[in-house]
Amino acid sequence: MGPRGRLLYHTRIRRFLWHRLHSVCIAKGSGFQPGQLSKVQNNLSMNSRCVSVYRYNADVLCTVGVILNWITFPSINAYFAPAAAQQAVVINTYLSLFSSCVASMLFSSLYSQQFKFDPADIQRSCISGGVAISSVASLFVQPYQAMLIGFAGGFACSTSHNFLRKFLEKKLMITDTVGVVSLHAIPSAIAWIAGVISVAPLNTAYMGKWAGTQYISQQTKTLPFGLEYGQIFQHTAGNGDTARYQLIMYPTTVAFALSSGALCGFLARNVKGPSVARSFSDSIFWFVPEDFRKTEDLMRKETTAV
Repeated sequence: MGPRGRLLYHTRIRRFLWHRLHSVCIAKGSGFQPGQLSKVQNNLSMNSRCVSVYRYNADVLCTVGVILNWITFPSINAYFAPAAAQQAVVINTYLSLFSSCVASMLFSSLYSQQFKFDPADIQRSCISGGVAISSVASLFVQPYQAMLIGFAGGFACSTSHNFLRKFLEKKLMITDTVGVVSLHAIPSAIAWIAGVISVAPLNTAYMGKWAGTQYISQQTKTLPFGLEYGQIFQHTAGNGDTARYQLIMYPTTVAFALSSGALCGFLARNVKGPSVARSFSDSIFWFVPEDFRKTEDLMRKETTAV
């Protein structure tokens, strides 16, 4: 491989590592901050916001989108992976998704206290396994480890959906309509921790020809799928620098995401639009059947009278 080929290969691998964690973290911060800063002041009562309750027919349609997302999630995780490891990343992602589905069914039924499933909880928790393994960990973990990561992601997502979401709504008046916190924030933290743990053992024993010809004779360990330490990571001194740089990626990304999200929320706060109570009504943005409009009006009267 010539110099140009090596440069392109290095660029592709590093884009993979940077993209995997940053995509979920940016989504978290950029979505959470606008909702926080654009919320209405204290004169907004909880009753006027009750029209944001879930509707069963809408949840059924959303489930179709979740299924499509579930099917394509492995290709998203594996896109920037090295060619030799793409199949393993796809398999690990599917295993993680399977485990998150099991966890979502289990904890959603337990948290309901009636052994029934919450559609919104199931939708988010079932794909949280893909987020939880969307880091460099997918290159290193064994199949059982991928399943543990996915189960942890499903548990964390379902728990935050049932408890943290309610806390944000009641105490801070923040409505998380799309699961920014439960689906992106918490599982991405699991991905970050798993990534740091997976690269922590890397040392000079893994350094080979890509780090320099002087390391060829002293290399005693190799990465999975025949990948070279110097091919995958930019910081390869073998003294723990790889794990340290992975460690600072999450806080750095969150800081940028919250800053951009704060700016977006500040701008949204000054844009005039429909009232918050009407923002969750389909009829204000879409043509809907007359009977559906009557249902919305009836729900609005009932919640206002409470």
